[in-house]
Amino acid sequence: MLPESEPDPAGFSLSLAIALAGAVLCAVGVSLASLWLIGTGVAALIAASLVREQTVSLGRSGAGSDGATITPPIIVLWAGALAIAVSIFGLSRNFEAGWPLATWLGGLTVVVCAALYSDFSTAKMAWRFDWSRRLRSFDFWMLSGLFAAGLLLRVRELETLPPMHGDEGEMAMLALRVGSSDQYLPPFSTGFLDHPTLFHYLQKLSMALFGQSVSGVRMGSALFGALCIPAVYVVGRLGWSRRVGVIAAAFLAFSHIHIQFSRMALNNIHSVFMAIVMVAFVLWADRSLANRDSAILPLLGAGMSCGLAQYFYYGSRLLPVLLAAVVVVFAWRYRTQFRRLWLVPFGFFMAWLPLVPRYWRAPGTFASRQSGVSIFTDANTQAINADGAWGVLWLQTKNNLRFFVDGGDVSTFYFADAPGLQLLAAILFWVGLGLALARFLTFQHYLVVCWFVLGFVLGGILTNGAPSATRLVMVFPAVALFGGIAVDYFFGLVLASARARDWMRYAVTAVIALVLAQGGVRIYFSQFGDNPPRAHVDAIGRDFAEQAGEADTFLLGAPSLFAEHGTLRFMSYPDLPRNLWAAAELADQENTRPRLFVVGLPNQEQELLQLTEQVPGGEYRSVRGPTGELLYFSYLVDH
Repeated sequence: MLPESEPDPAGFSLSLAIALAGAVLCAVGVSLASLWLIGTGVAALIAASLVREQTVSLGRSGAGSDGATITPPIIVLWAGALAIAVSIFGLSRNFEAGWPLATWLGGLTVVVCAALYSDFSTAKMAWRFDWSRRLRSFDFWMLSGLFAAGLLLRVRELETLPPMHGDEGEMAMLALRVGSSDQYLPPFSTGFLDHPTLFHYLQKLSMALFGQSVSGVRMGSALFGALCIPAVYVVGRLGWSRRVGVIAAAFLAFSHIHIQFSRMALNNIHSVFMAIVMVAFVLWADRSLANRDSAILPLLGAGMSCGLAQYFYYGSRLLPVLLAAVVVVFAWRYRTQFRRLWLVPFGFFMAWLPLVPRYWRAPGTFASRQSGVSIFTDANTQAINADGAWGVLWLQTKNNLRFFVDGGDVSTFYFADAPGLQLLAAILFWVGLGLALARFLTFQHYLVVCWFVLGFVLGGILTNGAPSATRLVMVFPAVALFGGIAVDYFFGLVLASARARDWMRYAVTAVIALVLAQGGVRIYFSQFGDNPPRAHVDAIGRDFAEQAGEADTFLLGAPSLFAEHGTLRFMSYPDLPRNLWAAAELADQENTRPRLFVVGLPNQEQELLQLTEQVPGGEYRSVRGPTGELLYFSYLVDH
């Protein structure tokens, strides 16, 4: 076996000095271009002292040989880090530039490939996968069935259920700007509600593959939501057992909350997926550090997945906090391998640094959304209607706890008529949480409890409008793992004592999955699907889309609905409707199409009837919802 290269203390110190110099220059505002110093310096850390790789001799063997050696993985890592540094340098000059996206993605790919080559070529983490055995495994077929069922539940009736939310429309409109020469959307900027714009590139890809439609822009979310199912299985398998993984996968597959956000063209579910991936890498890293195998990918992947998550929903901000709690434990448990932990921030900053130039130029965009939903603002504190700070915190805690017992989502993104967890899921969750707390000093239980508690506090207690499923969905994988822990404990306590055979364990697992499936499908497609919110906006948007290119379209919707609503703009794009404040204004409007189509809300019925007198001879109709409630009126007439 070839000798291993030793760490280079001088190189380590020089690399750290470069990174710190860049940070100081940026902090004092000398030059934003000095960000490349940070990228280059941090990248050098891994090449100088973090990576201990096998070397390949370049000289001839024998006496007199210089013994010059190189390490191919380090060279590739340098190339990847250099590509990322170049992209950051370009963004520091012009954060709206598009070419850094290609160099950044290329650099990340090169770094990951270098880590894979390093770890697997030296047999540090050789994977032996016996397909014949796995194809006979109950886990394989169960997980395949759960993934297929979960994907089906996330794409069924995707065009119409749920009715399109205004925030979906706003984000979809930004996605339409990707690749546009007239309204170019920078990849490393911020857009709607100051969310990073790179997410809209994924939405654009989804529409390119599945069509420019509601279902087309939502399909990417559906796929990410379905991928959460095998991902959480991997977490359960790495941290606990196969049973925990299977039950956790069933929890997510049939959770009506998880289904809802997997069917919306929002960035929430992407953050949930990245959280699961990060936790999987953390558990893998724990094994790697315990085995002292000098692997790069687990620690690098934990940091990189955390950094990539920052390009999605604001709830991803809890992941760096969770990862910091993990690194503290790693630093204490594996003190002799402390230098390897630099791989975590290295991976994080490699992924996240392209956003820094945007936040540098517009610091308010970094925390504006957080300040908007924080309970510590005067407006939000007063809206909670509680006495004193402790009263506010207690009421927030109680409301969020009820979400996991008998309370529903009070945000505008779902509905409050069903609890966040169905009965069986709630029982298993609370039992599993108790078991995890009792075993808190073991790493995997510490990790999942921290995940849940941080998400519950940061996304629940400390934010307004509680309980909000848009934020609490970030902890649903942890909730699913608690359910798996409870079932695993039941297997170990009851079935083991009864000397249960394998088929009995499989049967119990299948029954639990079926009960969860029945409850999730009933709540989502019957209870919610029969009378979803925002049905009138969705229906109006589809009417406008049907008349696009054929009629001049107007909306009599004041004061509650306007033509600028994201859903209406996306559905009717590029032929956008116009606001009509009163019937008398129609004569002042420029009409270029042979037909006129006007929609009026119930409060505008008299104005619409007046318009029919001005332009008679058209088709007047009233549109009602699933339960017979009046949604709106419409009038279609030839000019």
